[in-house]
Amino acid sequence: MKSKKTANDIQSGIETIRNIPGVPEWLLDAANYAGSKPVSEEEMFEFAEFHTKQLRSNAALYYLNSCIERFGFNDNGIQVFRAPGLVIEIDQNVIETLLIHQIERYLIEDKPEDRYLTPMRFYMGDEVNRKENGSAWLTDFIDSVFVEGAKEIDGMFSDNISSTVH
Repeated sequence: MKSKKTANDIQSGIETIRNIPGVPEWLLDAANYAGSKPVSEEEMFEFAEFHTKQLRSNAALYYLNSCIERFGFNDNGIQVFRAPGLVIEIDQNVIETLLIHQIERYLIEDKPEDRYLTPMRFYMGDEVNRKENGSAWLTDFIDSVFVEGAKEIDGMFSDNISSTVH
């Protein structure tokens, strides 16, 4: 049986999250934890958006750590992704932007009524799958986006050179 949180426990939890950028204001109000008032739909969506940002950040940092382990840094000390014939400098912003445009966007388009609930569930599921089953799906996906993107760019330049030569 779960014990009820004391006012001090609740306040301590609030202080823990107070300085996190973008934390919803209603999460910082201890009065919201006093009763059994259910979370409104709007609060649920606001929390899902906030939590998705946190989960995206975690996913990006996990990916960056995997790149350090696999590829190290370039000569300037910048993190990189490497594949045959390809070296790309990367940082947290690059990975988070990739996740937004290559995953979240499509999840939200597929179920717009759920807003950020679907991406939040995606990241949570991926994290559980990675920890419990050793899944590298998200890492492999991000790697493939870089490789396929480089092929597209290479193809664009190759086509231009070919047509110029003729």
